[in-house]
Amino acid sequence: MQKILITFCLLLLGICSLAQQKKTTKVNLVSSSKTVLSKNRDFLKVYNGTFQHENATLQSDSAYFYPQKNAFDAFGHVVIHQADTLNIYSDLLNYNGNTHIAILTNHVILVDKDATLTTDHLNYNTQTRYGTYVEGGKLIQKENTLVSRNGYYFAFSRDAYFRYNVVLTGKDALVKSDTMRYNSNSKIAYFYGPTHIYQKTDTLYTEFGTYNTITQQALGTKNNRYDSGSRTLVGDTLFFDDLKGFGRANNHIVFNDTEQRINLRGDLANYYKAQERTVVTKNAYVIFVTEQRDSVNRDSLKHPEKYAVKEAPAASAKTSNTKNSTVKTALPKNQPVANTKNSTVKTALPKNEPAKSSPAKLASAEKPIRTLVKDTVITKRDSIYMTADTLETQILTFKAEKERREKMRLYGLRDTSVKARTRPKRRIKGKNELEAVQLDLRNLQDTTYRHREFFGKMILSKVEKKRAPDTAALRKLRLARQDSIKKALEKDPVYASRKVVLSDTSRVRNITAWHRAKIFKSDLQAVADSITFSNSDSLVSLYIKPII
Repeated sequence: MQKILITFCLLLLGICSLAQQKKTTKVNLVSSSKTVLSKNRDFLKVYNGTFQHENATLQSDSAYFYPQKNAFDAFGHVVIHQADTLNIYSDLLNYNGNTHIAILTNHVILVDKDATLTTDHLNYNTQTRYGTYVEGGKLIQKENTLVSRNGYYFAFSRDAYFRYNVVLTGKDALVKSDTMRYNSNSKIAYFYGPTHIYQKTDTLYTEFGTYNTITQQALGTKNNRYDSGSRTLVGDTLFFDDLKGFGRANNHIVFNDTEQRINLRGDLANYYKAQERTVVTKNAYVIFVTEQRDSVNRDSLKHPEKYAVKEAPAASAKTSNTKNSTVKTALPKNQPVANTKNSTVKTALPKNEPAKSSPAKLASAEKPIRTLVKDTVITKRDSIYMTADTLETQILTFKAEKERREKMRLYGLRDTSVKARTRPKRRIKGKNELEAVQLDLRNLQDTTYRHREFFGKMILSKVEKKRAPDTAALRKLRLARQDSIKKALEKDPVYASRKVVLSDTSRVRNITAWHRAKIFKSDLQAVADSITFSNSDSLVSLYIKPII
């Protein structure tokens, strides 16, 4: 940053020195509606005057013109025309023809083609076409608005430098920076300090980079960080295209998901926002953090709760006899009571008899005291490292995750059988295949009736005895009763069997390691051609020649 400011100052000094080397030209009064010479003949009072100095034309409602100093002061509706596209408006103007510097104050507006700069104080050089403000200003160009405390505008290159509290408001982005350069032709912003780019739900931080307000492409090359919800991406170089939803990171990449506890690293990564997919290549590896609570040797019944209740000890006579407490006892009937205001009767209590305390003290003593007991369960943490040529992580629905896992399983299977054995089908008599299947189903009989003692002996009513005089009729009746029992069980909600439908729309993170995948852990190592890990069941699957 210091180098940039030094070069900037040297550039200004060079421009000023070149301007001083040139011969100064006089400011000419071209036209006016009225001109009055002052008493001292030091200046002219000019009304509705028009001044010409080199390629700049200056107009105002009134002015004090100093021919000897080659300068003038203008008041009211001040306008500076330069070239065909640059116009400056203000209420007050002080112009010096020797230095070519115009000091404009009060409602200053600089219009350069489609860009408009507004401020209350502007110093403008008509020769170099360079303007400066230090009391706050705003630059508006169609959908882009830039606000800063200090600003520098170059009309030749249409570059504007902004310093301190810079805010760029675009169509779909908000940029906050410390130092920024904006070009009105290309509509590209350049950052030279800490910068935050806010795009809908995403945030990009960089300290040196660019942002194209038309294509909505951002590039950071120093201390970069991309945030999207619980996910962060860090790299030496970060590029993101908001319209296409594509990002790329180079060198020292760290992809971290605090919600899923995943840390993905590498030297080259591509990010696809629509698919929520990140592909890391070139020295890629991922770190999983696992936790295990050591509660195997602990008896849950004997283990104290987190908040244990301890009963308060019973109040003793010694604790009850405080200095400020007095004990009143009943005297014998025949014995008179001493009528003294300040006197109190104190009697000795039996040794084993406790003193009577107040109801408030008794209530406080009966209440249990809750004390905090530390949980002594030890949480063991371990890290799992997985590396491969390419690592891919993506957030999928549970349904898509199952389909993906099945495809990978089938991809690694090979049919090693020489010939599939064919068994002759049992032929069932029937006109067609449908009727044959129906006949086959009819032949299947229920054999549960053979378990006679399973439901107890069958008790027939008088009506049923009449309906089943022989064994064949009894058999039909028994089958009918079994069907009725099945129907009754199906209606009973206790015995009802419902299909368990898992939520296929739940979102889970999947990590896939392609080609020469390896796993390292404190007590485990594994090698395979490809490895997948899913947060839905924390299951690691190894495909094609796995070795554990």
